Amino acid sequence: MKKKKLIPERKSFPKIGTPIKRVTEVEKIPMSQIFEKAKFDRSRMAFLVNVIFSLSDIIHGFAIDAESELKNVDPGLRLELRHPIERIKIHASEMVRFVDEKTSESFSEGFGEASDEMRKIVLEFYHNLIKKE
Repeated sequence: MKKKKLIPERKSFPKIGTPIKRVTEVEKIPMSQIFEKAKFDRSRMAFLVNVIFSLSDIIHGFAIDAESELKNVDPGLRLELRHPIERIKIHASEMVRFVDEKTSESFSEGFGEASDEMRKIVLEFYHNLIKKE
């Protein structure tokens, strides 16, 4: 029996590793509807969501930096670490894009500035941690 040749460009090319389940449809529920029915601390929720958006911006930047470093080691990006970093970059980018598209320009700019400041704090923290070792 002849072995089937697999061509990477073809849709039938098998994926390596565990397949990622993709959500094709997302039920969109207006936030006002959620707020009406749910009992929770709205200010805490707003705080947490803003932290998530800032951390996503920081993670997106770190993923781009890491990907750049990986390209220096392996220009073809065949390293096992490449896929998780690419996934992080994509998801974090979606969060950042949400802020850019769904909020005001002034909020988006303030969010970016706050994320930049937090990124400096995170980097300083880890630099100091490494110095202690």
